[in-house]
Amino acid sequence: MELLNFIIRNLRHRKLRTALTLLGIIIGIAAIVALVSLGESMKFSISEQLSSLGSNRIFVTPKMSSTVGFGISGQARQFSDSDVELIKKIDGVEMAIPISSTTLPVEYKGMSTMISVMAFPASDTMKFFSDVQSYEIENGRFMNDNEKFSVVLGNSVSDNYFDGKLKVGNRIKLNNIDVRVVGILKPIGNRLEDNVILITREGLKSISGIDSISIILVKTKGDPNVVAEKIESTLKKFHGSNSFSAMTTAQVIERIGSVIGIISLVFIGIAAISLLVAGFGIMNTMLMSVMERTREIGTMKAVGATNRRIMTIFLTESALLGFIGGILGVVFGLCLYDVVIKFVSRFIMVNLPFVISPLLIVFVIGFSVFVGVISGFYPARKAAKLDPVEALRYE
Repeated sequence: MELLNFIIRNLRHRKLRTALTLLGIIIGIAAIVALVSLGESMKFSISEQLSSLGSNRIFVTPKMSSTVGFGISGQARQFSDSDVELIKKIDGVEMAIPISSTTLPVEYKGMSTMISVMAFPASDTMKFFSDVQSYEIENGRFMNDNEKFSVVLGNSVSDNYFDGKLKVGNRIKLNNIDVRVVGILKPIGNRLEDNVILITREGLKSISGIDSISIILVKTKGDPNVVAEKIESTLKKFHGSNSFSAMTTAQVIERIGSVIGIISLVFIGIAAISLLVAGFGIMNTMLMSVMERTREIGTMKAVGATNRRIMTIFLTESALLGFIGGILGVVFGLCLYDVVIKFVSRFIMVNLPFVISPLLIVFVIGFSVFVGVISGFYPARKAAKLDPVEALRYE
């Protein structure tokens, strides 16, 4: 306690320098906490949503094709209805649902906005989602396959997009074509799906001319990994090229987790640079402290302080700077994280949970102390090696 009080008193004597040194640590730690936690929130949210579909689901998507030369072709091979029928015949496939998606202008009572539109065979899709209760009707009913100009609205589209709540029976303009609202979905909790308009594929084709299939959702009645391999090999054989990818729910979660992990590592690397700068700040502060306290160090050594004691004082001081900076960095990082997830949730239209990892907090504080000790080692060693006679003569 005597040593700690002595160190705190010294830090208080140099308030501005101490504050500026702590600022570098706080920025670095806050950035790491906020970015890592944001990545964990996104990973948790996406995993939860995909897991709710069940482990016996497969996502079949086109692969992006590249060209040899100076650029990359962003084109991907398109699905056709024959691909859907082909997949339905594969052993182990219980159901295959083609889904088309786009964004179209929607007008109601003179107000216009762009809203995501998702199209599929209505009856098949209701069977597909029945066991996971993703799409449940709150008011009205689901459209039938033969209804081209009937739509079902996501809950947020009904409540938040126009003046006055849209109700069953209202007519809206979808891409300047009159359509009738026949149903309103219950809130799903996923803003991406709560802000969508559902329509049949035939309806989307009649309204916008779009008939391309964005993704095929498959429900299996066997091992999903085996069925996914069969789907890929069948499509490869049929098209003569490896143009499509079939991934199970677990594989999609793993793939997304890997991508988010890589992005998090990049941001952590950037944040670590500020910690490195903070480390030099601590070293500079401690070196200045050694110069300012040269006579004091000489006095301590003259009355019996050992080199080890002097070194302990300066190392403890630098470690304390790291510890205080780490604590404040965690606090500011969690505040920044709370602001960021609210902003990102609006931007990607998915509610991200506030996820705090105790292990992360312990790690960053420990790392901050480690940076402090490493940065303070050279100044502490320099102070310990001072000759007491020369130190007492220092002006």
